[in-house]
Amino acid sequence: MRNTLTSLLIMALASPLALAQVDVHSHMIPDSYLQAVKAHGMEMDEGFPIPSWDIDAHLQFMDEAGIRTSVLTMPAPQPFFGNAAESAAVCRTFNEEAAALKARYPERFLFCAALPLPDVQAALREARYALETLGADGVKLATNSKMSLPPFINQYIINRYGTTKRLNAKFSISHHSTLGPLGCKFS
Repeated sequence: MRNTLTSLLIMALASPLALAQVDVHSHMIPDSYLQAVKAHGMEMDEGFPIPSWDIDAHLQFMDEAGIRTSVLTMPAPQPFFGNAAESAAVCRTFNEEAAALKARYPERFLFCAALPLPDVQAALREARYALETLGADGVKLATNSKMSLPPFINQYIINRYGTTKRLNAKFSISHHSTLGPLGCKFS
């Protein structure tokens, strides 16, 4: 009896707290992204089809799972099809759509900007635009861009802090790594 009462008390106390949960690994799959990936035959690039997505279903899932806020990111595959300008355009559109969702549902969504890597300079421009203009909460560093990550990270830190000497940290790249606006890593 005592265990049952304890369990009921824990469940009652946990319910309101559940809405404070933050989903830090959530993908937004807008039509613009899906069409770009399909145009290059990459919809099965990860070995499974990219799922359909819509905002209403995502919000319903969040409510049912007790998730207060989701951090939206671009799913795999990264939109680099051999054309840096096209990649930059796909990332820009994605970031602007994510920013619009964040503005429409400010209590429900944050987002980490997609970057047009492996073009480091374009990625730096997009990171700045997304963080300073769109209000991105970080940037996503995709694992299929590993070769361009060290130069990007070094330049990002230099641009942000003027030097890399102030920071004595190693960056480990996990499946989904992101850098926040102050250069802090969270994954």
